[in-house]
Amino acid sequence: MMATTSKERVEAVRKRKDEYRHMRDALIRIALAYETSDADRIAAINTIYKIDSSDIPYPNL
Repeated sequence: MMATTSKERVEAVRKRKDEYRHMRDALIRIALAYETSDADRIAAINTIYKIDSSDIPYPNL
């Protein structure tokens, strides 16, 4: 097994942040959609809150 380089670590962190940004954007669309049920809207908002209030878990390298 080869050691990871700093370039690979930076890329993994950048990829993880991008994944979280896409997830958050999808949750916002769900929360704002007219046809979303109240329960799903609340779940989406709570998940957005969790994403925003905690650090992004970084990949284990």
